[in-house]
Amino acid sequence: MRKIRKEKGLSEIVTSVILTGIMLSIALIAMGFANNMFAIQSESTEFDQAKNIMTNLAEVIEHVSTKQGSSGYVKFNSRTGGPSFVRDAKTLTLSVETLSGTLPYDSINLLSVQCSQLKYRGGSLASAAGKYLIRGTEVPILFNNNASMGCVYVEQSDGAWIVIDYSRVNVLNLGTFNFSKGISATTGLPIFELVNILQVNYINLLPGTFSGSGNIYVVAKCRSLETSYYRMSAPADAGPLNPTYRVRFSAGPNGFLEISLPSFYSNGTHYLPRDTIIMLVQSNVEISYFGG
Repeated sequence: MRKIRKEKGLSEIVTSVILTGIMLSIALIAMGFANNMFAIQSESTEFDQAKNIMTNLAEVIEHVSTKQGSSGYVKFNSRTGGPSFVRDAKTLTLSVETLSGTLPYDSINLLSVQCSQLKYRGGSLASAAGKYLIRGTEVPILFNNNASMGCVYVEQSDGAWIVIDYSRVNVLNLGTFNFSKGISATTGLPIFELVNILQVNYINLLPGTFSGSGNIYVVAKCRSLETSYYRMSAPADAGPLNPTYRVRFSAGPNGFLEISLPSFYSNGTHYLPRDTIIMLVQSNVEISYFGG
């Protein structure tokens, strides 16, 4: 008779444990991957929403900057990111000179300030494809409101950031006006002088109160408006043979603006050169944020 050989194998219990372990491992890996994808999507959505809110905040700042005491706010629903105020992030210098031909005739240093910035930090899983603008321009000198003063851009620098930057001025050519020189001692009547008037606007961000986390309310309030006047002499050769002269604004190596202005007017047969009055208007806007 033949002997029957017994085959050895794994028991059903051991097999079930192994299969259960494999399936559990696969489930845990899938759950971890899904959670990670959900976190990336959530932080990306939060960062995209912050772009719109930062753009709205720049508009609020420009709106309140024209009236002392006015204020406005925006709300950030932040989970992983949040806003911050960066002091003295950039330096802005502005000089002005009058020119006849290629030679400067009169010049002044109009502005030299340290510019602060508002920044929003994205979460650790948010990312940005390099640096790109979403509002305004980085040109340091604007002319007649040809762009927004607040530049909003996104950059990747040890994380994803949204930046509001006001390191620029806006020059307005207001035209030619009769500028009062006072009262005549002989006639008692006002004395007026015809001059060109240029207005230069600058928004200065000031730090306020910062507290809290989570849902953040960022408040912009115009603390004060400071106005200064500077007189620029017309070139000596301004007159009937040289009817215009130029005023040049300079702000660093990449910022130039030249404006041609009329240099004389007719008073019977007598010609007089027109000087230029530079009116510098600085809006001091305080930024605060509160958690709630």
